Amino acid sequence: MYAMYNFLPATGYSKLFRGDANHMLSFFLSTGVLSGLAQNVASTIFKQGRPYSAFIASGGASGALFAVFGAFCMEYPTQGVGIILIPYYIEAQYFLPIVMAFDLVGMIRGFKFVSLGHAAHLSGATIGMAYSYLDGRNKVWRPLVDFWKRRLRGKPVA
Repeated sequence: MYAMYNFLPATGYSKLFRGDANHMLSFFLSTGVLSGLAQNVASTIFKQGRPYSAFIASGGASGALFAVFGAFCMEYPTQGVGIILIPYYIEAQYFLPIVMAFDLVGMIRGFKFVSLGHAAHLSGATIGMAYSYLDGRNKVWRPLVDFWKRRLRGKPVA
């Protein structure tokens, strides 16, 4: 929730979401579902032969947070990002690849000292980055809103 408190408002008011609460909520919920699916698939694939539980089944909530974080890092690349209780910060454009590399190694190899949903984190961050980079507002959100508006008004969909 601390991450949500720090990154959601700035991301929600960025040029990608423009303060549209429905857009932000839809993005958050859909990335939660997709990253939860990615975590469950990865836990099935990479679990074989592990002496410890490196993968856990996930609902995708942390993946949704990472999607918001990925979009934040794409929208504000020079913004400083830090870790709680460490008095230094790194620019978001450099911090995100470090976190993603940690999750990639954790997903493939696993860590004995921590059991996280690495695939959910990695897929969420990737979705957030892609949504921002590919202009999800104009290429995904607006067409879907227009489609459902026409559909609910009873007009034929072309």
